[in-house]
Amino acid sequence: MRTLSHVACALLLALLTLFPVPANAADPAPVDIPSNTRIVYLGDSITMSGRYIAYIEAFSKSRYPKLDIEFLNLGLASETASGLTEPVHPFPRPCIHSRIDNVLKVTKPDLIVICYGMNDGIYYPQSKERFAKYKEGILNLIAKCKKTGARVVVATPPPFDPGPVMKRTQPKGKKEYGWTKPYRDYNNVLSDYAAWLRTLNGKDDLRVIQLNNPLNKLIAQRRKSDPKFRLAGDGVHPNPTGHWLIAQRYLLAAGVDATVADVTHNASQSKGPITVTFKSKLPLYMDPAWDKPAIKLIDTRNRLNIYRLTVTGATANKYNIVEGNLVIGTVTQKQMKEGIDLLNFPKLSTNVDAKQFFQLIAKRQSTLGLAWLTHAGHTRPRTRKGKPLPEAQKIAADLDLKINKLRKPRRLTLRFIPTP
Repeated sequence: MRTLSHVACALLLALLTLFPVPANAADPAPVDIPSNTRIVYLGDSITMSGRYIAYIEAFSKSRYPKLDIEFLNLGLASETASGLTEPVHPFPRPCIHSRIDNVLKVTKPDLIVICYGMNDGIYYPQSKERFAKYKEGILNLIAKCKKTGARVVVATPPPFDPGPVMKRTQPKGKKEYGWTKPYRDYNNVLSDYAAWLRTLNGKDDLRVIQLNNPLNKLIAQRRKSDPKFRLAGDGVHPNPTGHWLIAQRYLLAAGVDATVADVTHNASQSKGPITVTFKSKLPLYMDPAWDKPAIKLIDTRNRLNIYRLTVTGATANKYNIVEGNLVIGTVTQKQMKEGIDLLNFPKLSTNVDAKQFFQLIAKRQSTLGLAWLTHAGHTRPRTRKGKPLPEAQKIAADLDLKINKLRKPRRLTLRFIPTP
């Protein structure tokens, strides 16, 4: 376990899911954080898939380009904290307690993020015995993690959505349930877990992030206009929209900086073309796989991705926006005065780079995550082995060269050329 300074630790936690940052707080990037600061994510297949962690990492590294934080995904499919397995499961479900000691030993985390619950009720109706096993498993896991000196964040489980798999769900009263034939109202079980987890928030410096209730609300909202809306095609595993909603919950809990760039330029002295030069960070990649109405409902652009250029004093009615020799779009004088959302111009170099940046982060995540999982060891059969850790770290280091180049803030020059 590495020791962080008091200031560095407070900053790390503020940035990554714990303490809100006041709106007028200074950009924390200049603060010295050790380059080996490490966050380890533990969970089931939802975590193992890694997409929400890649979104969080991409956001954090682009919005805070001077911070050097390592995000390690050690989620494992089928896993529980309760140690329970339904009879119809093809093999005994792995339990985090069979591997946690070695995970902590080899990764030496500074911050541990835990998300279990989906598999812990083994898709049965609620029972006192299973609930007690879940509570015991979570509390023991938290205690083991804290013993290392690491800080701990726990997330409530995402919801189970019976809609997409209604034909194979079962009502209460059946003898046997499982992941292939789940209890129809299994989300009520997960909501009970989430409500209990919330009672732990603030105890012994523990922080709890709510996923279950906010995602349930979003599903209900979207289905008002689209009854076929899905966050998880199989009721369990989130699609890219679901993963982004999870990531946004973590980021909002951190109170992170919502602004990429927000620039105002007075062009009243300009005659003809208008030239605007400004400093820009890399925006958050707006994944085209996201459900646009859902993203609008959770207001991602205004809450986490403000990328605005306002130009006053323009005299022509319409302008082409040119970056280098490339026309990236056309805007009206009114739009310029009200503020142009630069996310709307996919040819803008920073938007192009944001896509590549996320792809590099995701590749790094998948390579290192599987390598660390294999290195730390687990009991789950039918799991692809990762590369030897030194080999994976070499690949990650090569990717970091590209990642670190892209994450640097850059100066953009845009020309606004009058057009009929």
